[in-house]
Amino acid sequence: MIVSDVTAQKQLEQNLSDANKELVFQNKEKADRSAELKELLFAKNELLFQFEKEARLVAELAILNTEKDKFFSVIAHDLRGPFGSFLGLTTLLNENFQSMTMEETQELLLLLKKSATNLFSLLANLLEWSRMQRGLTSYNPSIIMLGSIITEIIEQGQETADKKYISVSKDIPADLKVFADLNMVMCIVRNLYSNAVKFTPKEGRILVSAKPVSKNWIEISIEDTGIGMGKTLLEDLFRISGNTGRKGTDDEPSTGLGLIICKDYIEKHRGILSVESQEGKGSIFRFTLPLSNEQDEKIVNLAEHYIKQKQKLKILIAEDDEISAQLILITLRPFSKELLIAQSGAEAVEICRNNPDIDLVLMDIKMPGLNGYEATREIRSFNTDMVIVGQSAYDDIVDHKTVLEIGWNDYIHKPFDPVMLRKMVQKYF
Repeated sequence: MIVSDVTAQKQLEQNLSDANKELVFQNKEKADRSAELKELLFAKNELLFQFEKEARLVAELAILNTEKDKFFSVIAHDLRGPFGSFLGLTTLLNENFQSMTMEETQELLLLLKKSATNLFSLLANLLEWSRMQRGLTSYNPSIIMLGSIITEIIEQGQETADKKYISVSKDIPADLKVFADLNMVMCIVRNLYSNAVKFTPKEGRILVSAKPVSKNWIEISIEDTGIGMGKTLLEDLFRISGNTGRKGTDDEPSTGLGLIICKDYIEKHRGILSVESQEGKGSIFRFTLPLSNEQDEKIVNLAEHYIKQKQKLKILIAEDDEISAQLILITLRPFSKELLIAQSGAEAVEICRNNPDIDLVLMDIKMPGLNGYEATREIRSFNTDMVIVGQSAYDDIVDHKTVLEIGWNDYIHKPFDPVMLRKMVQKYF
Protein backbone atom coordinates (compact mmCIF):
# COMPACT_ATOMS: atom_id res chain seq x y z
CA MET A 1 0.00 0.00 0.00
CA ILE A 2 1.27 3.42 -1.06
CA VAL A 3 0.19 6.48 0.86
CA SER A 4 0.67 9.97 -0.69
CA ASP A 5 -0.08 13.44 0.76
CA VAL A 6 -2.11 15.37 -1.91
CA THR A 7 -2.92 18.34 0.29
CA ALA A 8 -0.53 20.62 -1.54
CA GLN A 9 -1.84 19.47 -4.94
CA LYS A 10 -5.43 19.98 -3.90
CA GLN A 11 -4.56 23.41 -2.57
CA LEU A 12 -2.84 24.27 -5.85
CA GLU A 13 -5.84 23.11 -7.85
CA GLN A 14 -8.10 25.19 -5.62
CA ASN A 15 -5.84 28.19 -6.02
CA LEU A 16 -5.92 27.73 -9.82
CA SER A 17 -9.70 27.45 -9.79
CA ASP A 18 -9.99 30.58 -7.66
CA ALA A 19 -7.56 32.39 -9.94
CA ASN A 20 -9.58 31.40 -13.03
CA LYS A 21 -12.78 32.58 -11.37
CA GLU A 22 -11.07 35.88 -10.45
CA LEU A 23 -9.78 36.24 -14.01
CA VAL A 24 -13.24 35.61 -15.46
CA PHE A 25 -14.66 38.14 -13.02
CA GLN A 26 -12.00 40.71 -13.91
CA ASN A 27 -12.56 40.11 -17.63
CA LYS A 28 -16.26 40.65 -17.10
CA GLU A 29 -15.49 43.80 -15.14
CA LYS A 30 -13.24 45.01 -17.94
CA ALA A 31 -15.89 44.23 -20.55
CA ASP A 32 -18.50 46.10 -18.51
CA ARG A 33 -16.17 49.07 -18.04
CA SER A 34 -15.29 48.99 -21.75
CA ALA A 35 -18.97 49.09 -22.63
CA GLU A 36 -19.48 51.95 -20.20
CA LEU A 37 -16.50 53.79 -21.70
CA LYS A 38 -17.92 53.27 -25.19
CA GLU A 39 -21.26 54.68 -24.05
CA LEU A 40 -19.50 57.62 -22.41
CA LEU A 41 -17.42 58.19 -25.57
CA PHE A 42 -20.57 58.03 -27.71
CA ALA A 43 -22.31 60.46 -25.35
CA LYS A 44 -19.26 62.74 -25.48
CA ASN A 45 -19.19 62.67 -29.29
CA GLU A 46 -22.92 63.32 -29.41
CA LEU A 47 -22.46 66.21 -27.00
CA LEU A 48 -19.62 67.62 -29.11
CA PHE A 49 -21.78 67.24 -32.22
CA GLN A 50 -24.61 69.11 -30.52
CA PHE A 51 -22.20 71.82 -29.36
CA GLU A 52 -20.82 72.16 -32.91
CA LYS A 53 -24.35 72.22 -34.31
CA GLU A 54 -25.37 74.90 -31.84
CA ALA A 55 -22.20 76.86 -32.63
CA ARG A 56 -23.04 76.71 -36.34
CA LEU A 57 -26.60 77.80 -35.64
CA VAL A 58 -25.32 80.69 -33.52
CA ALA A 59 -22.92 81.69 -36.30
CA GLU A 60 -25.69 81.42 -38.92
CA LEU A 61 -28.00 83.43 -36.68
CA ALA A 62 -25.33 86.10 -36.33
CA ILE A 63 -24.98 86.21 -40.13
CA LEU A 64 -28.75 86.40 -40.56
CA ASN A 65 -28.93 89.22 -38.02
CA THR A 66 -26.16 91.03 -39.86
CA GLU A 67 -27.99 90.56 -43.17
CA LYS A 68 -31.24 91.71 -41.59
CA ASP A 69 -29.53 94.81 -40.21
CA LYS A 70 -28.01 95.49 -43.63
CA PHE A 71 -31.39 95.01 -45.30
CA PHE A 72 -33.15 97.46 -42.99
CA SER A 73 -30.23 99.86 -43.23
CA VAL A 74 -30.60 99.94 -47.00
CA ILE A 75 -34.36 100.43 -46.78
CA ALA A 76 -34.19 103.04 -44.01
CA HIS A 77 -31.32 105.11 -45.36
CA ASP A 78 -30.16 104.30 -48.87
CA LEU A 79 -33.67 104.00 -50.31
CA ARG A 80 -35.52 106.46 -48.10
CA GLY A 81 -33.25 109.36 -49.04
CA PRO A 82 -33.53 108.94 -52.83
CA PHE A 83 -37.27 108.28 -52.58
CA GLY A 84 -37.67 111.49 -50.56
CA SER A 85 -35.77 113.44 -53.21
CA PHE A 86 -37.80 111.84 -56.00
CA LEU A 87 -41.12 112.66 -54.32
CA GLY A 88 -39.94 116.20 -53.60
CA LEU A 89 -38.99 116.77 -57.23
CA THR A 90 -42.29 115.36 -58.54
CA THR A 91 -44.25 117.54 -56.09
CA LEU A 92 -42.30 120.62 -57.15
CA LEU A 93 -42.88 119.87 -60.81
CA ASN A 94 -46.58 119.17 -60.29
CA GLU A 95 -47.23 122.36 -58.29
CA ASN A 96 -45.17 124.77 -60.40
CA PHE A 97 -45.35 123.32 -63.90
CA GLN A 98 -47.49 126.14 -65.34
CA SER A 99 -45.18 128.89 -64.09
CA MET A 100 -41.87 127.21 -64.91
CA THR A 101 -39.77 128.04 -67.95
CA MET A 102 -38.77 125.34 -70.43
CA GLU A 103 -35.20 125.41 -69.07
CA GLU A 104 -36.38 124.98 -65.48
CA THR A 105 -38.69 122.13 -66.48
CA GLN A 106 -35.92 120.40 -68.39
CA GLU A 107 -33.55 120.75 -65.44
CA LEU A 108 -36.11 119.20 -63.09
CA LEU A 109 -36.77 116.36 -65.53
CA LEU A 110 -33.05 115.60 -65.72
CA LEU A 111 -32.89 115.51 -61.92
CA LEU A 112 -35.91 113.20 -61.86
CA LYS A 113 -34.22 110.89 -64.36
CA LYS A 114 -31.04 110.82 -62.29
CA SER A 115 -33.00 110.11 -59.11
CA ALA A 116 -35.05 107.36 -60.78
CA THR A 117 -31.89 105.75 -62.21
CA ASN A 118 -30.26 105.69 -58.78
CA LEU A 119 -33.42 104.27 -57.21
CA PHE A 120 -33.67 101.57 -59.87
CA SER A 121 -30.06 100.54 -59.37
CA LEU A 122 -30.38 100.38 -55.57
CA LEU A 123 -33.69 98.51 -55.67
CA ALA A 124 -32.50 96.04 -58.32
CA ASN A 125 -29.42 95.19 -56.25
CA LEU A 126 -31.50 94.86 -53.10
CA LEU A 127 -33.97 92.46 -54.74
CA GLU A 128 -31.18 90.46 -56.40
CA TRP A 129 -29.28 90.19 -53.13
CA SER A 130 -32.45 89.04 -51.37
CA ARG A 131 -32.97 86.29 -53.97
CA MET A 132 -29.33 85.28 -53.70
CA GLN A 133 -29.54 84.93 -49.90
CA ARG A 134 -32.49 82.56 -50.25
CA GLY A 135 -30.73 80.44 -52.86
CA LEU A 136 -33.25 81.36 -55.55
CA THR A 137 -30.79 82.54 -58.21
CA SER A 138 -30.79 80.15 -61.17
CA TYR A 139 -27.66 79.57 -63.28
CA ASN A 140 -28.32 79.15 -67.02
CA PRO A 141 -25.10 79.45 -69.07
CA SER A 142 -25.08 80.05 -72.82
CA ILE A 143 -22.75 81.47 -75.47
CA ILE A 144 -22.35 85.24 -75.11
CA MET A 145 -20.67 87.72 -77.46
CA LEU A 146 -18.85 89.58 -74.74
CA GLY A 147 -17.96 92.69 -76.74
CA SER A 148 -21.55 93.52 -77.70
CA ILE A 149 -22.79 93.05 -74.12
CA ILE A 150 -20.12 95.33 -72.66
CA THR A 151 -20.63 97.93 -75.41
CA GLU A 152 -24.37 97.98 -74.69
CA ILE A 153 -23.80 98.50 -70.95
CA ILE A 154 -21.26 101.28 -71.57
CA GLU A 155 -23.69 103.03 -73.93
CA GLN A 156 -26.43 102.85 -71.29
CA GLY A 157 -24.20 104.67 -68.84
CA GLN A 158 -22.71 107.07 -71.37
CA GLU A 159 -24.87 110.01 -70.33
CA THR A 160 -23.70 109.73 -66.71
CA ALA A 161 -20.07 109.47 -67.79
CA ASP A 162 -20.44 112.44 -70.15
CA LYS A 163 -21.83 114.64 -67.37
CA LYS A 164 -18.63 114.02 -65.42
CA TYR A 165 -16.47 114.39 -68.55
CA ILE A 166 -15.11 110.90 -68.01
CA SER A 167 -13.23 109.35 -70.91
CA VAL A 168 -14.34 105.72 -71.43
CA SER A 169 -12.42 103.35 -73.69
CA LYS A 170 -12.54 99.60 -74.26
CA ASP A 171 -10.14 96.98 -75.57
CA ILE A 172 -12.11 93.80 -76.31
CA PRO A 173 -11.56 91.44 -79.26
CA ALA A 174 -14.64 91.45 -81.49
CA ASP A 175 -14.86 87.65 -81.64
CA LEU A 176 -14.44 87.00 -77.91
CA LYS A 177 -17.16 84.64 -76.68
CA VAL A 178 -17.79 83.25 -73.20
CA PHE A 179 -19.92 80.42 -71.88
CA ALA A 180 -21.80 82.10 -69.06
CA ASP A 181 -25.18 83.12 -67.67
CA LEU A 182 -26.27 86.22 -69.59
CA ASN A 183 -28.21 87.84 -66.75
CA MET A 184 -25.36 87.31 -64.30
CA VAL A 185 -22.71 88.64 -66.68
CA MET A 186 -24.77 91.75 -67.39
CA CYS A 187 -25.28 92.28 -63.65
CA ILE A 188 -21.54 91.86 -62.96
CA VAL A 189 -20.38 94.22 -65.71
CA ARG A 190 -23.12 96.78 -65.00
CA ASN A 191 -22.26 96.92 -61.30
CA LEU A 192 -18.50 97.13 -61.77
CA TYR A 193 -18.74 99.67 -64.59
CA SER A 194 -21.29 101.86 -62.78
CA ASN A 195 -19.04 101.79 -59.69
CA ALA A 196 -16.12 102.95 -61.83
CA VAL A 197 -18.20 105.88 -63.12
CA LYS A 198 -19.60 106.58 -59.66
CA PHE A 199 -16.23 106.82 -57.92
CA THR A 200 -14.29 108.54 -60.69
CA PRO A 201 -14.12 112.35 -60.47
CA LYS A 202 -14.64 114.73 -63.38
CA GLU A 203 -12.25 114.38 -66.32
CA GLY A 204 -11.17 110.94 -65.14
CA ARG A 205 -10.59 107.84 -67.29
CA ILE A 206 -12.08 104.34 -67.42
CA LEU A 207 -10.72 101.40 -69.43
CA VAL A 208 -12.74 98.20 -69.93
CA SER A 209 -10.68 95.39 -71.42
CA ALA A 210 -10.83 91.62 -71.92
CA LYS A 211 -8.35 89.00 -73.06
CA PRO A 212 -7.86 85.21 -72.99
CA VAL A 213 -5.56 84.14 -70.15
CA SER A 214 -5.61 80.41 -70.99
CA LYS A 215 -7.31 78.03 -73.41
CA ASN A 216 -10.35 77.86 -71.09
CA TRP A 217 -10.57 81.28 -69.42
CA ILE A 218 -10.76 84.97 -70.24
CA GLU A 219 -10.08 87.88 -67.90
CA ILE A 220 -12.16 91.06 -67.89
CA SER A 221 -10.80 94.16 -66.18
CA ILE A 222 -12.37 97.53 -65.40
CA GLU A 223 -9.78 100.16 -64.52
CA ASP A 224 -10.49 103.70 -63.36
CA THR A 225 -8.63 106.78 -62.16
CA GLY A 226 -11.09 107.31 -59.31
CA ILE A 227 -10.77 107.98 -55.61
CA GLY A 228 -9.58 104.45 -54.86
CA MET A 229 -9.77 102.56 -51.57
CA GLY A 230 -7.66 102.17 -48.46
CA LYS A 231 -6.58 98.90 -46.83
CA THR A 232 -9.48 98.78 -44.32
CA LEU A 233 -12.12 99.26 -47.01
CA LEU A 234 -10.49 96.65 -49.24
CA GLU A 235 -10.57 94.08 -46.43
CA ASP A 236 -14.32 94.64 -45.87
CA LEU A 237 -15.23 94.98 -49.54
CA PHE A 238 -16.91 91.58 -50.00
CA ARG A 239 -18.27 91.13 -46.47
CA ILE A 240 -21.92 91.87 -45.76
CA SER A 241 -20.96 93.03 -42.27
CA GLY A 242 -18.44 95.52 -43.64
CA ASN A 243 -19.27 99.21 -43.84
CA THR A 244 -18.50 99.63 -47.56
CA GLY A 245 -21.35 101.91 -48.62
CA ARG A 246 -20.15 105.41 -49.52
CA LYS A 247 -21.25 108.22 -51.82
CA GLY A 248 -19.76 108.69 -55.27
CA THR A 249 -17.85 111.75 -56.44
CA ASP A 250 -21.14 113.33 -57.52
CA ASP A 251 -23.01 112.24 -54.35
CA GLU A 252 -24.32 109.06 -56.02
CA PRO A 253 -25.72 106.62 -53.41
CA SER A 254 -24.17 103.19 -52.83
CA THR A 255 -24.96 100.23 -50.55
CA GLY A 256 -22.00 97.93 -51.20
CA LEU A 257 -24.40 95.09 -52.11
CA GLY A 258 -23.45 95.19 -55.79
CA LEU A 259 -19.93 93.89 -55.20
CA ILE A 260 -21.20 91.06 -52.99
CA ILE A 261 -23.59 90.02 -55.77
CA CYS A 262 -20.77 90.23 -58.34
CA LYS A 263 -18.53 87.97 -56.27
CA ASP A 264 -21.28 85.37 -55.83
CA TYR A 265 -22.12 85.36 -59.55
CA ILE A 266 -18.47 85.10 -60.61
CA GLU A 267 -17.93 82.17 -58.25
CA LYS A 268 -20.98 80.41 -59.75
CA HIS A 269 -18.95 80.41 -62.99
CA ARG A 270 -15.94 79.05 -61.04
CA GLY A 271 -14.24 82.36 -61.77
CA ILE A 272 -12.18 84.63 -59.54
CA LEU A 273 -12.77 88.29 -58.64
CA SER A 274 -9.83 90.40 -57.52
CA VAL A 275 -9.19 94.10 -56.92
CA GLU A 276 -6.20 96.40 -56.76
CA SER A 277 -6.66 99.90 -55.41
CA GLN A 278 -4.91 102.85 -53.81
CA GLU A 279 -6.52 105.90 -52.29
CA GLY A 280 -6.42 108.78 -54.75
CA LYS A 281 -5.02 106.62 -57.56
CA GLY A 282 -7.97 104.55 -58.73
CA SER A 283 -8.97 100.89 -58.79
CA ILE A 284 -8.73 97.85 -61.06
CA PHE A 285 -11.35 95.10 -60.77
CA ARG A 286 -10.54 91.84 -62.56
CA PHE A 287 -12.64 88.70 -62.94
CA THR A 288 -12.48 85.53 -65.00
CA LEU A 289 -15.15 83.73 -67.04
CA PRO A 290 -15.01 80.45 -69.02
CA LEU A 291 -14.45 80.61 -72.78
CA SER A 292 -16.94 78.99 -75.15
CA ASN A 293 -16.20 75.87 -77.23
CA GLU A 294 -16.74 75.16 -80.93
CA GLN A 295 -19.87 73.03 -80.46
CA ASP A 296 -21.61 75.77 -78.49
CA GLU A 297 -20.68 78.31 -81.17
CA LYS A 298 -22.35 76.21 -83.88
CA ILE A 299 -25.58 76.19 -81.86
CA VAL A 300 -25.40 79.94 -81.34
CA ASN A 301 -24.83 80.61 -85.05
CA LEU A 302 -27.94 78.60 -85.90
CA ALA A 303 -29.96 80.50 -83.29
CA GLU A 304 -28.73 83.88 -84.57
CA HIS A 305 -29.64 82.91 -88.12
CA TYR A 306 -33.14 81.95 -86.97
CA ILE A 307 -33.56 85.28 -85.16
CA LYS A 308 -32.59 87.21 -88.30
CA GLN A 309 -35.06 85.23 -90.42
CA LYS A 310 -37.91 85.56 -87.95
CA GLN A 311 -40.63 88.07 -88.82
CA LYS A 312 -41.65 90.72 -86.31
CA LEU A 313 -43.91 89.58 -83.52
CA LYS A 314 -47.47 90.04 -82.43
CA ILE A 315 -47.22 90.78 -78.70
CA LEU A 316 -49.76 91.03 -75.89
CA ILE A 317 -48.82 93.03 -72.78
CA ALA A 318 -51.02 91.96 -69.85
CA GLU A 319 -50.30 94.69 -67.30
CA ASP A 320 -52.66 96.78 -65.17
CA ASP A 321 -50.01 99.38 -64.26
CA GLU A 322 -50.04 102.02 -67.01
CA ILE A 323 -46.42 103.15 -66.56
CA SER A 324 -45.09 99.57 -66.62
CA ALA A 325 -47.18 98.79 -69.70
CA GLN A 326 -45.81 101.84 -71.53
CA LEU A 327 -42.23 100.92 -70.61
CA ILE A 328 -42.71 97.39 -71.97
CA LEU A 329 -44.44 98.76 -75.06
CA ILE A 330 -41.59 101.15 -75.88
CA THR A 331 -38.96 98.48 -75.20
CA LEU A 332 -40.60 95.84 -77.42
CA ARG A 333 -41.69 98.12 -80.26
CA PRO A 334 -38.62 97.27 -82.41
CA PHE A 335 -39.57 93.56 -82.24
CA SER A 336 -43.27 93.96 -82.92
CA LYS A 337 -45.57 94.16 -85.88
CA GLU A 338 -48.57 94.60 -83.54
CA LEU A 339 -48.81 95.38 -79.83
CA LEU A 340 -51.92 94.60 -77.79
CA ILE A 341 -52.55 95.64 -74.17
CA ALA A 342 -54.78 93.96 -71.56
CA GLN A 343 -55.42 95.54 -68.16
CA SER A 344 -56.88 92.44 -66.50
CA GLY A 345 -56.46 88.69 -66.57
CA ALA A 346 -59.90 88.14 -68.10
CA GLU A 347 -59.18 90.65 -70.86
CA ALA A 348 -55.86 88.90 -71.58
CA VAL A 349 -57.64 85.53 -71.94
CA GLU A 350 -60.25 87.02 -74.29
CA ILE A 351 -57.62 88.73 -76.48
CA CYS A 352 -55.64 85.48 -76.75
CA ARG A 353 -58.80 83.55 -77.64
CA ASN A 354 -59.61 86.03 -80.42
CA ASN A 355 -55.99 86.29 -81.64
CA PRO A 356 -54.50 82.77 -81.86
CA ASP A 357 -51.59 84.18 -83.91
CA ILE A 358 -50.12 86.04 -80.92
CA ASP A 359 -46.42 85.15 -80.62
CA LEU A 360 -45.59 86.48 -77.15
CA VAL A 361 -47.51 87.35 -73.98
CA LEU A 362 -45.95 89.38 -71.15
CA MET A 363 -48.11 88.29 -68.21
CA ASP A 364 -48.16 90.25 -64.95
CA ILE A 365 -49.03 88.25 -61.82
CA LYS A 366 -51.08 90.73 -59.83
CA MET A 367 -54.05 91.97 -61.90
CA PRO A 368 -57.71 92.66 -61.08
CA GLY A 369 -60.06 89.72 -61.44
CA LEU A 370 -58.12 86.77 -62.81
CA ASN A 371 -54.51 86.97 -61.71
CA GLY A 372 -51.60 86.06 -63.95
CA TYR A 373 -51.52 82.41 -62.83
CA GLU A 374 -55.22 81.84 -63.49
CA ALA A 375 -55.17 83.69 -66.81
CA THR A 376 -52.19 81.62 -67.99
CA ARG A 377 -53.92 78.34 -67.14
CA GLU A 378 -57.03 79.37 -69.10
CA ILE A 379 -54.95 80.44 -72.12
CA ARG A 380 -53.04 77.14 -72.06
CA SER A 381 -56.34 75.26 -72.21
CA PHE A 382 -56.82 76.45 -75.83
CA ASN A 383 -53.34 77.59 -76.94
CA THR A 384 -50.10 75.78 -76.08
CA ASP A 385 -47.89 77.37 -78.73
CA MET A 386 -47.62 81.05 -77.82
CA VAL A 387 -44.71 82.05 -75.60
CA ILE A 388 -45.86 83.35 -72.21
CA VAL A 389 -43.36 85.15 -69.97
CA GLY A 390 -44.44 85.91 -66.41
CA GLN A 391 -43.37 89.20 -64.87
CA SER A 392 -43.84 90.59 -61.39
CA ALA A 393 -42.19 92.45 -58.53
CA TYR A 394 -43.03 89.47 -56.31
CA ASP A 395 -40.05 87.20 -55.77
CA ASP A 396 -41.65 83.81 -55.24
CA ILE A 397 -41.47 82.21 -58.71
CA VAL A 398 -37.94 81.49 -59.81
CA ASP A 399 -37.22 77.83 -60.52
CA HIS A 400 -37.74 76.22 -63.92
CA LYS A 401 -40.06 73.49 -62.60
CA THR A 402 -42.54 75.93 -61.07
CA VAL A 403 -42.50 78.12 -64.19
CA LEU A 404 -43.46 75.12 -66.34
CA GLU A 405 -46.18 74.03 -63.91
CA ILE A 406 -47.84 77.45 -64.19
CA GLY A 407 -47.66 77.31 -67.98
CA TRP A 408 -45.10 80.03 -68.53
CA ASN A 409 -42.10 79.59 -70.77
CA ASP A 410 -40.02 81.90 -68.63
CA TYR A 411 -40.10 84.56 -65.91
CA ILE A 412 -38.67 88.04 -65.51
CA HIS A 413 -38.45 90.11 -62.32
CA LYS A 414 -39.58 93.70 -61.88
CA PRO A 415 -38.19 96.26 -61.84
CA PHE A 416 -36.58 94.97 -65.05
CA ASP A 417 -33.90 96.49 -67.21
CA PRO A 418 -35.11 97.16 -70.80
CA VAL A 419 -31.96 95.42 -72.05
CA MET A 420 -32.84 92.33 -70.01
CA LEU A 421 -36.35 92.34 -71.47
CA ARG A 422 -35.00 92.51 -75.03
CA LYS A 423 -32.61 89.64 -74.28
CA MET A 424 -35.54 87.62 -72.95
CA VAL A 425 -37.41 88.12 -76.23
CA GLN A 426 -34.36 87.18 -78.29
CA LYS A 427 -34.06 83.99 -76.26
CA TYR A 428 -37.27 82.67 -77.80
CA PHE A 429 -37.50 84.42 -81.19
